[in-house]
Amino acid sequence: MLASLVIHLQPLETYEITSSINRFLQPLFYEILKKGDSAIASACHESSSIKPFTISPLFGNFGRTSTKRLVVKGFGYWFRCTILTQDVFDSFAKAIFPMSAEKKQVLLDGKKFIVQNVELEKRNRFSWGNLSSFGALWDEAQETAKSLKSGLPFSFVLRFVSPTTFRRGDINYLFPDPSLVFRSYIRKWNAFSERTFDESSLIEYVNSSLVVSSYRLKTEIFDVGDVALQGFKGSCRFSLLKFQKVNTPIVLALAKFAFYAGTGQKTTMGMGMTRSSI
Repeated sequence: MLASLVIHLQPLETYEITSSINRFLQPLFYEILKKGDSAIASACHESSSIKPFTISPLFGNFGRTSTKRLVVKGFGYWFRCTILTQDVFDSFAKAIFPMSAEKKQVLLDGKKFIVQNVELEKRNRFSWGNLSSFGALWDEAQETAKSLKSGLPFSFVLRFVSPTTFRRGDINYLFPDPSLVFRSYIRKWNAFSERTFDESSLIEYVNSSLVVSSYRLKTEIFDVGDVALQGFKGSCRFSLLKFQKVNTPIVLALAKFAFYAGTGQKTTMGMGMTRSSI
């Protein structure tokens, strides 16, 4: 199970907000999940392992005063969450779809919003809602790989929509190094998919065969509550230089998985939102 849900909200009034508004989306996610199944919400919250979901920042048409950003009454806002397991999806869906149908109120940093709509289907190539599965991504990747033996180098693009960063020891690393990018994907894939891959073999292949061929990136500060982190945003083109029967389809599957997995650290707090073009 792989799900990407876009939750559309509308504020009841015009409110001033701060850069920390995004940190209230994770508690809202857990609150909705708890309405669906409190045991699953507790287990998910208390687990110290990789989380089976991601959360985007809040998007929309923000107003401004000389010093503050505003959410404006009558305007629409949205955030996206992705879910990587069936039980979490079932529990979240059990709560969020009735909330949308009944236009229930939710709170973000004490501000009242109405749940206007939940988007799950892929309407066009720009949509953020979608349903898929690990098996479907793997099948698509295998089909793509069949055509690559005589078509290398092969390129694909990852677009980092929210600030993205990697933890390397005590520092935040601000560049989409292929080994860091794909290590983050394979670890999340292996945590939740029945089909798992050899991480060390994949990273060895990535180091020898996958390069950054171009990029347009900028850095931006992202407030995650207790700290503000620098992250990179923008697009990066990766080129695959060598075909390998085992690992080439894995790279392609993981590149597709980026849409659901997010990239790097703090993906449950709004960082690392990613779209792939492959």
